Amino acid sequence: MGDFNINLKRLRKQKGLTQEDLAQKLGVRKTTISNYESGYSTPPFATLERLAQILDTSVDIILGKPAAVHEAKLQESEQAVIKVYYSGAKDLVSDTVSIPRPLLGEGDFFLIQLGDNALESLHLHQGDLVLCQKQSSVSDGELAAVTVKEKGRLVRYLSQKQGKITLVSSGKIPPEQYEKSEVTILGKAVKALTRLSD
Repeated sequence: MGDFNINLKRLRKQKGLTQEDLAQKLGVRKTTISNYESGYSTPPFATLERLAQILDTSVDIILGKPAAVHEAKLQESEQAVIKVYYSGAKDLVSDTVSIPRPLLGEGDFFLIQLGDNALESLHLHQGDLVLCQKQSSVSDGELAAVTVKEKGRLVRYLSQKQGKITLVSSGKIPPEQYEKSEVTILGKAVKALTRLSD
């Protein structure tokens, strides 16, 4: 999303708002604003529009586009159709959604909809969407989308040693070790699209 997080912080401060003030006006938790400004998560387009209203600016300016006059809503041609997979589902492909291209970088992407609260320590909850970039490997400690014995999951990948892969979902679930042949890495999590309400 380019400089979204930097622009959001700058615009918020220009308005004289704290993260808590902006969260209250937007109807979200302070941690949501903190996650946006740190680049950890990305708001859905409707939230971008609401942020623009609150900050008396345009979506284009928040996204870091030139200040030229643009339509606030993205045109159909500016949408990318992305597959949605349900975490934990046997049948992985579940649906497709349109995502504004400015929310995506270069590469191939897919979404994982979380089927449980195993990642709530990362502020990710059942029903949240996680944008993943397709790739066949991840670094130690990165959040990865994997299939384990053909069942889709979003886990924090720990390590790969001596033909084994150790995966962990959260502190509540102990690390799980699998044979390398049982695990397929589908991609790396790059953005969280979280729910606006609890």
